[in-house]
Amino acid sequence: MRLSAIDCIGRGVSNLRANWELVLLQFLQGVVLTLLSVIALVGTVALLGATFLFEMSHFDDWTEVLERLEGLSFNWGLLAISLALLLILATVLSLVYSWFQAGIFATLERGERQAPPAAGVDSQLFRTFRGRDFMGWGSLWVWRYFWFFGGVGLVFTILLSVVIGIAALLAVALRDVGGFGAVMFGCAAAVPLVALMVAFNLWVVLGMALLPREEYGVWRASRRALTILRQRLGGVLLIGLIFIIASLGLALVFMLLTQGMATALQGRGVASFGVQALLALAQWLLSSMLAVSFYSSIVALARAQIDMPLRGSTTGV
Repeated sequence: MRLSAIDCIGRGVSNLRANWELVLLQFLQGVVLTLLSVIALVGTVALLGATFLFEMSHFDDWTEVLERLEGLSFNWGLLAISLALLLILATVLSLVYSWFQAGIFATLERGERQAPPAAGVDSQLFRTFRGRDFMGWGSLWVWRYFWFFGGVGLVFTILLSVVIGIAALLAVALRDVGGFGAVMFGCAAAVPLVALMVAFNLWVVLGMALLPREEYGVWRASRRALTILRQRLGGVLLIGLIFIIASLGLALVFMLLTQGMATALQGRGVASFGVQALLALAQWLLSSMLAVSFYSSIVALARAQIDMPLRGSTTGV
């Protein structure tokens, strides 16, 4: 059955309502990744700082220190160890993110497949969440997501290199053009680049929505995501636009609330800090809810498109 973008959002919201625990897990993912990132950053800086202090302890005055700095003859072995530890921590971060995403998308995908393929379905028909199943799906598909994100990083690096190269060539070509002409040409060139980055991000989310299906591996999910993006470009863009507007609106509301409460509680240090902390927590939770709603809407669109027989390209919403 073909579903419109609005129908997909409706099914996504129903899926979210039935599996509301995923909002808390999305929030927990953000907390865990933030803590691990802080630990990685602080640990790396501390190790480099300890290396610096250890090296400097061998000198009697700052003249020798400056000479050593100019010569750049520090212990590069310790520096290499620091970078290796940073790489290991980055890999751990990627695995943790992959595990959470695998569990979240697998739960949403099972809920979507369980409910009848129609608009206006009772939300309880999407109910599939169980903690044990979430952990099992996360463990089952973690490496699939890990390698998918590795491929995404590679594609992004290639795209970024191409964009930087084109920008450098344009800068050289336009150096004799007036400032206004260069700005106008730059703005015109930015439009397709922005469109490319939007399409890239939507392709990534579609790929994530397909990965929990048993019949899909990383390569097949990536290719099918491109096909769905081509066939339902209008619908995917509409879903993305709606959630971008919702996210911007949420950020604006909380920015105004935070500024208003800071003004009202000016001079009350503990109370002001507590209120702002609660507002930040509420915004983080609501942002997690929007993220899971977006994921579940894309899962609904992907399921509707997969269930349809393959035909020529269509771009309806």
